[in-house]
Formats: sequence, C-alpha cells, structure tokens
Amino acid sequence: MEKAAVVFSNPDRAQKPLRQLALVDGKTLIMASPRLKAGFLQLSSESVRGREGYASTIRGAFQLGVPAAQEALRKVNLVITGCVAVDFRGFRLGKGGGYGDREISLLRGLSPQALVVTTVHELQLVDRVPVEAWDSRVDLIVTPKRIISCRRQSV
Repeated sequence: MEKAAVVFSNPDRAQKPLRQLALVDGKTLIMASPRLKAGFLQLSSESVRGREGYASTIRGAFQLGVPAAQEALRKVNLVITGCVAVDFRGFRLGKGGGYGDREISLLRGLSPQALVVTTVHELQLVDRVPVEAWDSRVDLIVTPKRIISCRRQSV
C-alpha cells in the first residue's frame, strides 16, 4: 500500500480502515458503489483532508466523491477486496452476487499491473473454495498474523 498512488476498494465495512488509511496517506481512492449500482466513486486525499474517516464510508463517498472515469481506473495500483473465505491458491468466496469478481476482472483488464489483495481473519482461510470459470484470484491474502502470496501457486 505504501507505493500505491491509486487504491481501489470495495465498499464493505471491513475495508473501511484501509480506505481511510489510503486517504490519510495522500492516495487517490476509488470505491465501488454498493452492488455497482452507481459505478465507481473517486475521492482525492486533498479534497477530503480532515474528513478521511467520513469520506471512507459509503455515505461519505457519495457526498464527497465524484464518478470515477475509466482513465482513473487505469491508474489503480492496488485493489483491496473482501471475502467470506479464501483458499491458499487465492480463490475467494464472496457474498454470492458476483460483484467482487466483476470488480477484479474489470480492474485487471484496465490496470493489469495492479496488485489484488484480500484482508481476512485467520478463520476465513480454508483449504479450497468452490471455483467457477468466472472466479478471480487474489495476489495476496493479508490476515492479522501473516501475509500469504498466491501469485506463483498453481491452480
């Protein structure tokens, strides 16, 4: 996260501290709207200075952010996503709507250099999650205890 200039995050509450940290650290934050109904919202650290906590919430992003242009999505360096469970290969199990996989797939197409990370508790690590053809993998799994690289593991 330290080297990323543009950070993307899903809107889930579990990722709020990382969204706030990105803004405090002077990064541009792009946040998916819930269920992608309003696309993506862009927040610049300069425009929300002093209000980073509020800006990193869904309500705050809608009030303080602007619609993200496709060009902004091309500049994403880091993608932060949540999940219900993730396996050591990097396959994640979302909440069932497919929104996380759509976000990852879109961003990998527009910004292939972006690192895709999921943040989970150790209890959310499983041996295998069911995988469908459209499922996306993450590059890193971050838990409170460790960082697990999935980039070189075979499917």
